[in-house]
Amino acid sequence: MLSRLNIVTAGISAALIFGLGIYTFLSVFARYLFHKPFPDTVEWSGYVLVPIVFLGLAYTLEQRRHITIQFLTTRLGKRVRLALYIISIIFITIVALVFLWKGIELAGAKLHVRSMEGSIRLFPFYVGVPVGGLLLLIQCLRLFYASARGPAESGGGTQPEAKAESMGSDKEIGTM
Repeated sequence: MLSRLNIVTAGISAALIFGLGIYTFLSVFARYLFHKPFPDTVEWSGYVLVPIVFLGLAYTLEQRRHITIQFLTTRLGKRVRLALYIISIIFITIVALVFLWKGIELAGAKLHVRSMEGSIRLFPFYVGVPVGGLLLLIQCLRLFYASARGPAESGGGTQPEAKAESMGSDKEIGTM
């Protein structure tokens, strides 16, 4: 269930990236061809970045596509790598809690606020912060639980120790 939700939110993020690219291209095209760009292109671009970033966080963590320090982690033993992995998940959990807490406050504060130009309602963009924070928090708890259960019980699906064998891949365990 969580994996599907992560795929959906990452898909929304990808669709927003695609839409932003098309909108920006058409605005530039209109500016050079008709000398009249689309209004608020720069504003839209800035606001759309918020859900683009936050809606893809949990999927990125689930797929282990986050940053690792390979020159360090490849030299460490499996137990040390696992310990560093768990510590990084704890730190990410704290960050996710802050995103969730402050994101709810931010989205609530932007409920009836419009952009500087007055044409864009801000609430829909800022709702991505607490949604992304919640999904990231759930993903962290899932990974932490899988790490604590051990390789025999978890089946290796989300177990970082199972990933430690493939140290050449970008899906290895490591620190953020």
